[in-house]
Amino acid sequence: MIAVIPMKPLAHAKSRLAAELDPLSRMSLAANMLRRVLQATTGASLSEVWVVGGEERVCRIALQRGACWQAERGRGLNAALQWAFERAWKVGRAALYLPGDLPFITAGDLRELVATSGNLAKIVLAPDRHRRGTNAILAPVGTDFEPALGPDSFQRQLSRAGKLGLPVAVCERLGLSCDLDTAEDLKAYRRREPALLSKLLAEGGELDERRSS
Repeated sequence: MIAVIPMKPLAHAKSRLAAELDPLSRMSLAANMLRRVLQATTGASLSEVWVVGGEERVCRIALQRGACWQAERGRGLNAALQWAFERAWKVGRAALYLPGDLPFITAGDLRELVATSGNLAKIVLAPDRHRRGTNAILAPVGTDFEPALGPDSFQRQLSRAGKLGLPVAVCERLGLSCDLDTAEDLKAYRRREPALLSKLLAEGGELDERRSS
């Protein structure tokens, strides 16, 4: 199975947190959440991990964590994912979409996602905590399932799989449901883990020199 993690350039990441964090803090946050996601994929022993998009700093993080980096393909998130999924299927591998902003993700979440697929026999969708967005898609070889992320994507993709007659299952796990995009997300997650933001900003250290300059 090949995991696909799409990324923006760090300078453009987490713009909806602009009222909460300065630009450098938002860059650090995005970089360190990506590190957490990559750490989880390593613990889950996935065959390959592709980080798609971003820039030099994203590439460096991916390579440091044993992932491959691919320049952004297509126009927009869904086009980039479709390109990556088709490439994975062509080499006989299931494709797994993961966002790069899951602060609570663990290797156990990914192992459960794979188990839910019934030995890669089903498409698996993981909803966000509101059950509106989609925070993971596992698409086995032969399903040719087209990612369609965006507003209310979870129900739309469930319906699409049903209309196509494709077997589909749902995996709900804390680490997969909690993506961090908004001030409301940040407030909710800090209630769960008060020191979360401090930890996320301190991990990695890649941007420390710029922060102190």
